[in-house]
Amino acid sequence: MSGLVEKLLLPPGLLLLLGLAALLWWRRRAARLLLALGLLLLYGLSAPLPSWPLVRSLQWQPPLTPEAARAAEAQVIVVLGGARALDAPDYGGDTVSASTLLRLRYAAWVHRWTGLPVVPVGGAPNGRGTPLGIMMRDVLADEFGVPVLAHEQRSRNTYENGTLAAELLEPLGIRRIILVTETIHMRRSVRVFQHAGFEVVPAPTVYTAPSISLYAFTPNPDTFHESCAALRELLAGWWYRWRYGI
Repeated sequence: MSGLVEKLLLPPGLLLLLGLAALLWWRRRAARLLLALGLLLLYGLSAPLPSWPLVRSLQWQPPLTPEAARAAEAQVIVVLGGARALDAPDYGGDTVSASTLLRLRYAAWVHRWTGLPVVPVGGAPNGRGTPLGIMMRDVLADEFGVPVLAHEQRSRNTYENGTLAAELLEPLGIRRIILVTETIHMRRSVRVFQHAGFEVVPAPTVYTAPSISLYAFTPNPDTFHESCAALRELLAGWWYRWRYGI
């Protein structure tokens, strides 16, 4: 899917388009409806309790347990990259983003349960900077002390994560994997890796839960970020069914 189309279909781009349309057609009744819709969406995506049904619908259940991980008879742990932090001055160059670091931390956690080596997967989508697979490999080995069997560094999206991981691991006779990614990203990732020929044991991470307090109805930027990520995942799921049939 085009990056521009994605940015226009999802917040905050969608909300800005609604506001712009309301300004252009302000003398018409429809303009007030567009403005009201934009404000309602902004509140619904920013407040924890109203946004919770959307996030909950995408979270993979159940989480992986140590017992299930050890009984899975998997051969490796595959961890998918999230994003990169380019030109980070505090690290002296490129490094992994916070979302990718959370995935790597959980992959290291699952390694402690199982003793399995890890395979990080991720490239450089815009062709700039160090491929994510290389940075993930270095973080796993140097910071978490986790053995890395191999790494993939050419994929640009989740579909290529699966197909290129298959190219890398099939010659090694690896078919059964524990797959680590964020919980809202897991459903689409499982479909992709099964389509690529793997037997997948899901290991989702980064769960969220609704706030049961007065703040459950108070808008905040963290909730807005989570809601936008969930909407993006929902849109990507539809796109993958149409584009790839999975």
